[in-house]
Amino acid sequence: MKNDKIVHYCKQVGQRILCGKEHRKALLAGLKDELLERELPDTISMKGLYEQIGTPEVVAAQLQASLEPGEIRTEQKRRKRRHVVAAAITFAVLCVAFALAVHFINSHEPKFVKTYIIYGDDYDDPNTTWYSTEQKP
Repeated sequence: MKNDKIVHYCKQVGQRILCGKEHRKALLAGLKDELLERELPDTISMKGLYEQIGTPEVVAAQLQASLEPGEIRTEQKRRKRRHVVAAAITFAVLCVAFALAVHFINSHEPKFVKTYIIYGDDYDDPNTTWYSTEQKP
């Protein structure tokens, strides 16, 4: 029970740390070991963990302070790049979906056939066919 809470707490802290994957794993492994060595009650709640250890934001800030500023900037750039790529892919998919929708709508439009209206007695005239646009003398 205590282990599950500690693992969940470490995941919350890990989501707030800006660093590479390897450093994050090492920092979280150290945090987990430190929390398991503490004398915490087995029935401790998440609120109790927050009171005794600190909120995940505070602990993440403390752990991140031990990192080099260059690594933090690199991770920020990497995350920004991922967001830009994800936005570009989403935009491209939406454009393709829109183009397919327009194509589908245009390809299923009703087709109009040119028709001729015959007035008066021309219909009964054997010299005039109903499809002709020219009159025969």
